[in-house]
Amino acid sequence: MKRGRCVKSCHWVRRVCSIEEPRATPTSSGTAIAPTASTVATWPIDRADGPPAIDRGFHTAWDDGYVPVNAGFAAAVLEELEREPDAAVFFHDYHLYRSPRMVREQAPDATLMHFVHIPWPQPDAWQVLPERMRVALHDGLLANDVIGFHTDRWRRNFLHSVQE
Repeated sequence: MKRGRCVKSCHWVRRVCSIEEPRATPTSSGTAIAPTASTVATWPIDRADGPPAIDRGFHTAWDDGYVPVNAGFAAAVLEELEREPDAAVFFHDYHLYRSPRMVREQAPDATLMHFVHIPWPQPDAWQVLPERMRVALHDGLLANDVIGFHTDRWRRNFLHSVQE
């Protein structure tokens, strides 16, 4: 990939996809879920703030918040990839751990990267999440060609987490 192409690719990803997670995400019933599961679940785990409360609201935040936000983001990326199929896609932040898998399923040859800018906790921290969520988060990140972490320790924590 040419250097100029990468800069251009990063630009369009930032332009199209520099959305922050919405404070409230509409559900199919028209009600709003705030905050969504990334704030409820991954934030306390990533920050070692203690386990999140795994209750009905938590599952609703996941199903009606985190998953649709990631699907919407993946759809925007896929639209851009239709226009520029050779573009590299750079994901960033804990809000988007699921999006890479969603993109990979529709664009298997896309170049996907994700930078995790926050500490990745020890593997046991993730065990508080229901298995379907934990696996989905880890699998989403594993769909990337490259995953970046600030430190080798956080990289090792991630590798140990996905092996469990």
